[in-house]
Amino acid sequence: MADDKIGQGTVTFTATGPSATESTLTLSTNAVSNSIDNGDGTYTFDLTSSVSGSHSVSVSVDGTTLGDNEMVNFTSVDVSKTTMTPDPLTIVYVDPGTTGSVTVSLFQADDSLVGHGGHTISFTGLYLPVFITYDGTVDHDNGTYTATFTCLGIYPSNADITVSVDTIESNTFQIDCD
Repeated sequence: MADDKIGQGTVTFTATGPSATESTLTLSTNAVSNSIDNGDGTYTFDLTSSVSGSHSVSVSVDGTTLGDNEMVNFTSVDVSKTTMTPDPLTIVYVDPGTTGSVTVSLFQADDSLVGHGGHTISFTGLYLPVFITYDGTVDHDNGTYTATFTCLGIYPSNADITVSVDTIESNTFQIDCD
């Protein structure tokens, strides 16, 4: 997994003072992938990493290091530890004409909740879109995601749904509309 991206984020740094818009920003870390001078005294840079853990970031303006290094922490999702509510072995019963939901929680290898959002959670297997619709997923920005499904109530139906986290399959459950 050394080549896989573990995490990413964007940080904006604001320079102040008379020469703020004429300064050159330099970031020193192995996690910086892009740096943009916004031309207004702010600088935006993207951080990515293929290694989970803390990374030290130092900021220099025109060759002068500013303050102490800052630490940026990247976490890694262990898809095998993904949990669902209700339990993935459960059938989710939804009355015709109503909406049901499933909550997906992402964990790290040490069993701690990932603690941030931004992952792609997808649901496949809705081969009966006329009878069951996927209404979307809410990213709670804390490692949990809630997806809602609506049983249209035209005919009793069910569907086996596969959940994927960042394109990796993790769990399966069934929606039953009776």
